[in-house]
Amino acid sequence: MGSNSRQSFGESFDTLLEGNRRQLESLYDGSGINAGATRHPQPAAGAPPVADMQQVRPEKNDLDSLGPSAWLDRHFPDQWRCQIRDRRREGDEIVVLCCLELSGQDSRKAQFGSARIEPPVPGVYRNERETEEAAYQEAVDDALRRCVQLL
Repeated sequence: MGSNSRQSFGESFDTLLEGNRRQLESLYDGSGINAGATRHPQPAAGAPPVADMQQVRPEKNDLDSLGPSAWLDRHFPDQWRCQIRDRRREGDEIVVLCCLELSGQDSRKAQFGSARIEPPVPGVYRNERETEEAAYQEAVDDALRRCVQLL
């Protein structure tokens, strides 16, 4: 492979990375989350250093059996909130952007989740709205599960 080919691949990759960075920043701008703040949060004035704080890191072994909502209810009762920042249907797939906030730990996690819309079964009635709503709930659970994995 020649030097020119490598250089053009490098430029294409740089262009792709720049486009992805702009798209991610536009998602953050639309969600009201500051991208820089989520990467390097500043401690509040007078707050003890992070090393001194006791972070609760519950076991996630029971996450699959309980589901993310029940797991959060068990480990963070009345201390968590889930907000759907974006919801899209792309063909036969639902994609959501979910933001999980833990008030007790002042923690925020955002993740994408997705689920497929079940295809129709020949000869069987199907309510399109209910089928899409079921896929939406699965996508939210997927995103919430991914957020919990980051805790």
